[in-house]
Amino acid sequence: MRKAPPKAEYAGREAAFSFLVSALADHLHGRKTEPAADLDWEAFCRLVRAHQLAAVVYRQCGSFLPDAARAQLEKEYGATLFVYANRTSDLQEIRAAFRAAELPLFSVKGLAVARYYPVPNLRSMGDCDLLIRPGDEEAAIAVMRSLGFRHDGEASKHAWTCVRAGRHFELHSRLAEEDEYPDPRQSAFFNGYMSFTREGELDWSFHFLFLLSHLRKHFLTNGVGVRQFFDLAVLIERGPVLDFTRIGEMTADLGLTGFAHACYSLIESWFGVTAPADFRRLAPADAAAVTEKIMSNGVFGFADAKNKYSAARRSFLRAGRPRWILRLSMLARRAFPGYSSMRTYPGCGYLDGRPWLLPAAWAHRFFSILFRRDKRVQKETLHSIFLPEGELARQKELLRIMDLHGDPDKS
Repeated sequence: MRKAPPKAEYAGREAAFSFLVSALADHLHGRKTEPAADLDWEAFCRLVRAHQLAAVVYRQCGSFLPDAARAQLEKEYGATLFVYANRTSDLQEIRAAFRAAELPLFSVKGLAVARYYPVPNLRSMGDCDLLIRPGDEEAAIAVMRSLGFRHDGEASKHAWTCVRAGRHFELHSRLAEEDEYPDPRQSAFFNGYMSFTREGELDWSFHFLFLLSHLRKHFLTNGVGVRQFFDLAVLIERGPVLDFTRIGEMTADLGLTGFAHACYSLIESWFGVTAPADFRRLAPADAAAVTEKIMSNGVFGFADAKNKYSAARRSFLRAGRPRWILRLSMLARRAFPGYSSMRTYPGCGYLDGRPWLLPAAWAHRFFSILFRRDKRVQKETLHSIFLPEGELARQKELLRIMDLHGDPDKS
């Protein structure tokens, strides 16, 4: 079972997180942020950078940050402004080219949400998501190539990913994939986005619901951070008119009501933004448990090393058989891969066309691993198979709190 962090260390992280969400709330409500006494600024900067919120925090706190912290965040502040300016210029050029080609184009998530930030160019983003009409994929890619964008080499079955001058864009003709949204109601609903388009934009009530469901997807998989919740808070507080009666009906139809209420509760407690809906607040202990997890995640869960085992956790929590049987089955599959996998294993070319030599290839692989100096992959594999029950119990409790314990992806 994972050891709890020392009390002083956790208290320091908790204080850093509390100050972070307070600074974000101040930014959203147009208030001045006052310095915090006895804050561990090094821990605070690590947290801010992990959640990719350096630009907003620098804007709010730059006047009183210690020199070392100011130097760290100032650099990211400048980079965020530079990238945003160039990315918005890129998007104007792309929109003009798509209009000329008579191809519909919609901005989704990052850049679309950034327009409603108090200072739009402070919203960081690693890429820009663009939504096209189903069936327009080849024509849309041709337009992007004509503008100098090239495929960035990412192997994605869900989007065409491209880059120009170091700035990444993703072209999507689907909002939801079945492997990401296992409830067919949700994937069918979100992939019907063309009926929710208005004057070159996605209807914002629909868009808000998609952001909520996208947050849910990350919560269920590799993890989610504060920025995604702040996006929702920005839209509720400063965004376009949202029809919360309609949003409530849609969340009920899609089985997202409980999760939406949990998100609204966190947004209210962190940022002082109350969704105009009748929602159930989380109990203080439950809110604290989820806050601790989100705090440790970073923006997409990468700051918490344990999130690399999220797929294994999902397998165990949705298993319909005793876990010891599943563990043995997983161990057997990892120890004795099938023919199609082993025929491409380094040094096992002799196996091609000779499936009867599979036992020899297994022995070859075993001794290769045995004498390999770096065994990190094998250690991680074993850890994923033998995940401690306490770790699974903690994840199950988080799913209960966020009303995801009955999700099709988690039983």
